[in-house]
Amino acid sequence: MLETLGSEYETLEVVYKETKSIRELKGFLSEHRDAGCLVLSAHGSYDNKNNSAGLSIGEDIWMANENDFSVPPIVLLSSCHVSPRGSGVVSVADMFMRCGAFTVLGTFIPVDVRRNGLLMIRLFLYIAETQIGKYDFKTLDEIWAFIVSSNAINEVIDSNPALKRWAMQVKPDGSFPLKDFQQIQSVGKLRVSHVYEDTMNVLSEMMKGEKLEAHLENIKHTDNFFPESLFYQLIGHPENVFITNKVFEQASES
Repeated sequence: MLETLGSEYETLEVVYKETKSIRELKGFLSEHRDAGCLVLSAHGSYDNKNNSAGLSIGEDIWMANENDFSVPPIVLLSSCHVSPRGSGVVSVADMFMRCGAFTVLGTFIPVDVRRNGLLMIRLFLYIAETQIGKYDFKTLDEIWAFIVSSNAINEVIDSNPALKRWAMQVKPDGSFPLKDFQQIQSVGKLRVSHVYEDTMNVLSEMMKGEKLEAHLENIKHTDNFFPESLFYQLIGHPENVFITNKVFEQASES
């Protein structure tokens, strides 16, 4: 999927295509050289014997190590373990930097496709809402830091079906606990360095006196959830990818 931003971020064109070979993918990239963002959804392949991590494209494992293509400034890899660290691995995420990307989002480990989808949806949602002035983020790294730090609630409730049903149960006024947590109860109470602990504390306050409180206590004492969003990494220079910039906008208007 490729996304192209309009001249003043007023329009957003999304081009989607399923490619079945590396050659077809490169052709698609060549047709859309003006794209601002590339989202690649594919299986990741980590070969620990050869110390390499690539993408499964058709019948091949692609390392993006050729010189016959280029990529948009933002590349988001919606794939498992395409950017492992710690063993000098050669990764497709690093190769995309060589091909012209300013920043690349990759994963250290295998990830759940549903949780990955939620992260991607939230990322584009906050990018769009930042552009229309709803939030004060300036750069991509600021938005991503917020996405990760605020995603703990989703990982906690996903670990227990009963909690998930409670969190998504819509009240007569149209509200539901997850929405209350995100927009009211947790505002100003989630520290980045203690986000899981603070999330649990806010949930405990919200669930006082409810039968489901025992489920939350069990999770608190057993750490029975996996902080998957912490195993993503934005490499390169996401701090140089401006989503909004008043100085640039004023200069453009003048």
